[in-house]
Amino acid sequence: MKCPQCGSQTLAEQQFCRSCGGQLTSERAVRINPQLWGLMMAFGGILIAIAAGMFEIRAVVLIGAFISISGMFFIAGYPMIASSLKNRNKTANPPELPANTPTTKKLSPIGDFEYVPVSVTENTTNLLKDPAPTKKR
Repeated sequence: MKCPQCGSQTLAEQQFCRSCGGQLTSERAVRINPQLWGLMMAFGGILIAIAAGMFEIRAVVLIGAFISISGMFFIAGYPMIASSLKNRNKTANPPELPANTPTTKKLSPIGDFEYVPVSVTENTTNLLKDPAPTKKR
């Protein structure tokens, strides 16, 4: 797919061009956040249960409580479900880069580093070999 504004090559799943920033998709998908649906279910169920409780309709109170609890589980569970579906739909192999792509894997320069002992006791055991000097009074 090519960008309609600058003509650079883009991937099919991109929404914006990486070169010029132009919009690639002409259709505008208007969606309500799924977690907003869960929030509306939770508070709607609570309102239904409260209203039914005022009129002492137990079956409707139970339905309102069920809707509210379902909304709360939907709010908590939607991110996990969405991420597992997203991971399942990904391809196993990423797209390959062209052969002339420069690498960014460079080693750090080697410097003059002083020896760092592996443990604290490595230097202190050498001090035990020689007796400590005694102070004269």
